[in-house]
Amino acid sequence: LHTNRVPTDVQRRDISDIIRVLLARKSDMELEKEQVRTVQTLHEVSDMISDPQATISPVKRMPDEILALIFEHCLPVRSSIHPPSLLGPTRVLALVQPALVCSSWRRIAHAFPSLW
Repeated sequence: LHTNRVPTDVQRRDISDIIRVLLARKSDMELEKEQVRTVQTLHEVSDMISDPQATISPVKRMPDEILALIFEHCLPVRSSIHPPSLLGPTRVLALVQPALVCSSWRRIAHAFPSLW
């Protein structure tokens, strides 16, 4: 290929076949690239939708006291059967999980002594 010689008819046909295969491959790659761009755009638009949806979520309007009660009901129950040393880590883990959701839930988890 990298020569100044004039190709024979057979070489020209072979080169033309190679070019057709490479052009088809290039076209497929461009289509895949466009599909990837579309997926990326779809994810970006989904993210743009989820932020405003989270902002107007009904849980945002729920009073802190109600959320604290919900958190409290999710905690393992303390009883005289189980010593506090066994329940301690489980209880803390159950409280830490909702506290990782967002800063508001973390503030609530820390603000209500009944949860600790």
